[in-house]
Amino acid sequence: MPLWTTQHEARRVPAYVHSRTGHTQWVRAVSSILLPDGTPLAITASSDRSMIVWNLSTGAHRPVITGHRGEVNGVAGAVLPDGTPVAVTASYDRTAIVWDLETGTPRHTLTGHKDVVRAVSGARLADGTPVAVTASFDRTAIVWDLETGTPRHTLTGHKDVVRAVSGARLADGTPVAVTASYDKTAIVWDLETGTPRHTLTGHCGEVNGVAGAVLPDGTPVAVTASYDKTAIVWDLETGTPRHTLTGHGEWLSAVAYTPLPDGTPLAVTTGHDKTVIVWDLATGRKMWSSQLHDTGLSIAAVPAGFLIGRGPDIQCFLWTDLEGLLARGWPEPSSGQRICSYSAE
Repeated sequence: MPLWTTQHEARRVPAYVHSRTGHTQWVRAVSSILLPDGTPLAITASSDRSMIVWNLSTGAHRPVITGHRGEVNGVAGAVLPDGTPVAVTASYDRTAIVWDLETGTPRHTLTGHKDVVRAVSGARLADGTPVAVTASFDRTAIVWDLETGTPRHTLTGHKDVVRAVSGARLADGTPVAVTASYDKTAIVWDLETGTPRHTLTGHCGEVNGVAGAVLPDGTPVAVTASYDKTAIVWDLETGTPRHTLTGHGEWLSAVAYTPLPDGTPLAVTTGHDKTVIVWDLATGRKMWSSQLHDTGLSIAAVPAGFLIGRGPDIQCFLWTDLEGLLARGWPEPSSGQRICSYSAE
């Protein structure tokens, strides 16, 4: 059975898919992308210094892509204006690489950071230019033009490691990036000018993850995940907190935004308590949770669900009977359905 199912197919009894090939070490990052022809892909990055591109329609993966000289910590997918799908990987070797996903070959090596490149996110400027934003242990983030491989801005302002980054867009269309740091803050940056708009303060521990989102009324928000065992929902227009999400028993490692088809905005968090929790971003309410077999390190959204990287595996969660779920209310925390998993074993 394929990893990817439609909303209606997801009503079936969950199935398990196993692959004998994959990563040999921890999956550090996962991203998803839709190709111009509609094919859904997952892209995983690992401590084994490789990237794997998975076809979610068939459950197969393409040949393993290698090229970094250090662990690969971050990955983001994008589509260039000419329709070429690319991935950008971030590595301990202090570089990021832009890969052509059609050929598996590198297009650009992005050099400029002075320390580990820990994360990467894609975005588009107001004129449609595709960019990537890399986050580094050197306390900076760099905005790169994906077509040329050249830097546009260096974002300086954090006082410690920049651990995560996410693209977002304000209500007036201004493209922004939100960086998360071990200095216990996040900063909202204007991607057109490279200048900060807000510094988000409120966590009492290092901030490990961030995801941009949009509420039903159009309000742009960001969700930050922290060592203090909480996540905070921030209004990106004002820089003020809207909700503090509490429920994890250990520090959080990742967060992602995954809206339901009816527009309900959800955030998914995971951490070292080996738990995944789904939250309603509009209300701050905990909607669902489930235990994992290992610590989740990364999350990416797919329609009607999400992917989690844990150990050398990726798992896919899809909601069963989505319309009924919305009509009847959410299930008890133990009733989430693991539809599939890939394993290196």
